[in-house]
Order: sequence, then structure tokens, then C-alpha cells
Amino acid sequence: MDGKQEKESYLLSTTVYFAQRICRVMHDMAQLEFSPLMDSLKPAPFATPYRVVIFSTFFGKITGQFVFSMDRAAAAVLGVAPHLGRDNREDTATLSSEFLKEVLNTASGQSLMELENVLGNLTLLPPSVVYGEIEFPEFMCAGIEVKGDFGAFMCHCCLNLADLQIGKELEEARRKLTLVHESQNAMLVQPEDIPIARFSVFYSALDEAGGDFYDVFKFDDNLCGYFVADIAGHDIGVGFLTASVRALLRQNCTVHFSPETSVGTINNVLCDILSPYEYVTGCYAVLDRRTGTLTVLNMGHPPLLLIPRTGEARLIQSDGDVLGMFRNTTYSAVQLKVSTGDRFVLYTDGLVEGSLGGGMGISCRKAHALFGVRSERIGRYPGYDPLQRGVQGWG
Repeated sequence: MDGKQEKESYLLSTTVYFAQRICRVMHDMAQLEFSPLMDSLKPAPFATPYRVVIFSTFFGKITGQFVFSMDRAAAAVLGVAPHLGRDNREDTATLSSEFLKEVLNTASGQSLMELENVLGNLTLLPPSVVYGEIEFPEFMCAGIEVKGDFGAFMCHCCLNLADLQIGKELEEARRKLTLVHESQNAMLVQPEDIPIARFSVFYSALDEAGGDFYDVFKFDDNLCGYFVADIAGHDIGVGFLTASVRALLRQNCTVHFSPETSVGTINNVLCDILSPYEYVTGCYAVLDRRTGTLTVLNMGHPPLLLIPRTGEARLIQSDGDVLGMFRNTTYSAVQLKVSTGDRFVLYTDGLVEGSLGGGMGISCRKAHALFGVRSERIGRYPGYDPLQRGVQGWG
């Protein structure tokens, strides 16, 4: 691969990552579901058919912009359309612009941390909202379409890579990420470490240093805790932060504290140590075999799936704020009666955003269908052989 191809490949991967972050933040902040259309990804000069444009500029070793623009349907859902004049000019108060700026600020901040692994420190300027047309410097640019049930938008990434030897920079960054990946894997508890917890696991990081992780705690012979979480981002900093979050879990998820107290304490500590662009989603389940009770807390995470020995599997909806963003948040638990032979599944959004099966993503509803069957039937779902191995003890 020559220098031009390396730069184009890096630009495209950065654009996809930025689009994924936008979708993630839209989901976490507004419970709106969007997905990037991979077939639409292409390098091209900046152009958008949409008139609501939100962008952030950054500079350092390189200069560039993160941009997303939306159609009228998406704008209407977000409350932007009523503030547009007949000619799409900003001739009235744009009360919704602060939300749009927060979405972009969070998503571009996370994307910038990914760039900083390769390019060193970069400075991100505050976002701007434009209603109408806009031009950017003639940097290398790529765009991708994003669609959902509530309209469509486009994500663009513009990077000034003209004088950069990106291949050398990427090689050094990959070496560092590999070391972090090895350290992360060494920390993960395995089923044979806590046989009384009776769990199976499939873990596959999206990147060398991913933000997804899990932990299992034995409180006594009849009481165990299970925690699955995702730190927003996939970079070296997130890899090291995983170790800090795991230490917080070990310190606070104990038999001496209720699950609500444990999660509340962890949230307040994370508010102090995370950057403005970082947050953690998670799902915490405590199984008490004495009482046949499963206690579930959800922190902006995909819902736990309960699979009874008899009867239909169901998603356990439990709303709660993400960790590390709002201090003194109150978390409420859902308590479920369970019996011998019942199972439950905790997973991260990597499953529903498409990190498995050659890029195939599935919805929480399809995850319900996938896991809510015996292991011998999972093989009917193409592209999910790893999941079959992960639950090979079922059936």
C-alpha cells in the first residue's frame, strides 16, 4: 500500500469511527437509533444535500474538521426544524442548537482521542451550527450516510494529511495498542476462576484496545455479581482507563453495599476522573440463589436478556443514566424472581453495532431472538459462530 492509499484508508476508517460515535451519542442522549450505511462511504470533497450543518475544527500536528448534517425529518425530531426560516436561514432563535453542539462535542472529542493515539495532542475548538451552505478548506475528505427510523444525516471527516507519513505513525500506534490489549486480556476473569458463578463468556475486542469489558464477583457461595460495561472510545487511554474502572468495581461492588449504592459511588468517582468526552455505560446484575432473586441495574446500556427455563425470553428494560456524566444520579434496580435453569445474558453494544459476523450488526430485538434459543439452534444465524462457542455449555 503506497502513501496515498494509506492516507485514504486512514481517512475512511476515521470517518466510520466518527459516524459510529455520533450514532452512539444520539442513542445515549436521545434514545434515537441510527446506523451508518457502509456502502455509502467514499472519499470526496465535502458536499452535503442537507441544510443543518454542525462542525468542529481541530488542530495540532494536523488540522481538520468533524462534520455532521441532517435532513428535515431528523431535524424535526430534534426540534430544530421549527426554528428554520422559510429559506432555511438562521432568522429565529435556535433553541435546539445547544443539544446538537453537545452531540458533536462528545462524538468528535471521542474521535479526537483516537486520532491522538497516532498524531499526538490535538486541540478541539467548540462546535458551530450553520443553517445553510458552508465550505471547508480543500483537505482530504470522506463522507458516509447515516439513516434511522427518524430521518437521515451525513457524517464527514476532513483531514490535512498532505505532509504526514501516516504509515510510520500508524505502525507505532499499533505497537502500543497491542501491549495494552495484552494487558486488558490478562485482567479478565475466566469461568474456571469462579466456578460457583456458573457463567460462560465470549469476548472479542473491536480494536486492539477496546472499551468493552466485564467482571464477575463472588460475594459468597450463593451470591454473585456480574458487570458488563463499555467505556466510550477505543484507544490507548481507554485501555488504561479500563483498569481504573475495574479497580472501582472491585472496591465498591461488595456484599456490604446495595447495588444502587455501589453504582452511585462509582458514578461520582468517574465524574471526577473522566474527561468531558468520556462516559461509561454498564449493566450490573446480582444473583442471589438463596432467595431466587436477580437484581438488575442499567446505566445507559443494552438491556439484560432473561431466558427462563420455561416460557419466553424477554429483555429487561431498566432505565438509568450513563456513568461519569452526571453527579449524584439516583439509580433504581429491577428485581426479578428466577428459578433453577433460568439464564441471563449481558452484552455490549458491539453486538448490536456490528463488530461481529463480518460487520453485521443486530438490534436488541434480534439479540433477543438469537440468545433466546438453545445453543444447537444458534448456528442457524449466519455469521455468529463465535457466539455459539461462547455459549457452548447451554442446551
